[in-house]
Amino acid sequence: MHIKVGKKRIEIIAIAIIIIVLMAFNSDNPDYANYLSRYNRQDFGGMEGGFGVINRLFYKLGFSFIQFRAFVYIIGSAAIFYSINKITLNLRFVVVAYLLVIMSMDAIQLRNYIASVIIIFAMPYLLRRNIKSDIIFAIFCLASMTIHVSSIYYFLLLICRHVRKPRKYFYFMTMMCFGLIVMTYAGVTGRIINRFLRDGRTYTYTQSRAAWGIMVYFAVFIVTAVLIKYSFREKMFKHGEFELFEDLRDSDLFILNLFITLIPVLGLMCMNAIFVRLIRSMFVFMFAFLGNTFMINKKLSVTKTKIIFWAWMFFVIIWFYGGAFKETYLYILTNNFLFGG
Repeated sequence: MHIKVGKKRIEIIAIAIIIIVLMAFNSDNPDYANYLSRYNRQDFGGMEGGFGVINRLFYKLGFSFIQFRAFVYIIGSAAIFYSINKITLNLRFVVVAYLLVIMSMDAIQLRNYIASVIIIFAMPYLLRRNIKSDIIFAIFCLASMTIHVSSIYYFLLLICRHVRKPRKYFYFMTMMCFGLIVMTYAGVTGRIINRFLRDGRTYTYTQSRAAWGIMVYFAVFIVTAVLIKYSFREKMFKHGEFELFEDLRDSDLFILNLFITLIPVLGLMCMNAIFVRLIRSMFVFMFAFLGNTFMINKKLSVTKTKIIFWAWMFFVIIWFYGGAFKETYLYILTNNFLFGG
């Protein structure tokens, strides 16, 4: 019996295996010792006790920390790509972009990674447009919150499927962002967060304020918005081509609204750069969105979207990893149990 496997599928599997090997069997990174200690202590972690429950479960089952990490990243990678594959025709582009932009940070920030996987896996439920699916997504959000409390923000994504006029929604969320910025520098945002969370680490996060560095965050988000705008426009105006994506029209609109919903995060980033994780974790949906556009333009060598994307990727990689290349990419590439590192 002859089984034919397409070249594209082989490439996707090969890249996915590289991602899983680098993440699952990483043996050292800036957060590694902290998570190892927490795993061995069985620390439940206060209101983020879900992570402690997962730790204890695997610890009681006899998993070593290495085996625990391997399980998390293998299952997590499968869940991410399974979910994204439902809303893109270009999974190969998504896995490559994930490898270059997001993988290294996800391999380091274990707790944030688990929380993000839960949200990403749950996202397709919001495209079903019924109350039952909304409730299921909300349950996933609650589960994600027990891993990383910042996931509370993703409850706002329940709005996305109801938005039919992105332009007005953009203006509304932009106004909210500026209001949040004013409240942040006035100290109001921090007081509200601390009133509800009452956590020492959260209190530390809310005490700082960004200076001119915040302009870098705004620049990245603005270019991201321009990318999505051009991508959406190219799909709308490629006559005779958009029909290829008729089934994905709703998901494209949802992703557009998703990133509009993330605009107020910039206000939180004025308080602490750690909130950039809320945006970074959703980049896989932008890659899915762009991947569909690049399918339309696969015969063209240059488009505005492609030019802006490669400039965006270059800038983001330098921003995320430029000053910490050794502690991020280099740690992940050179410290691996499978390779004796």
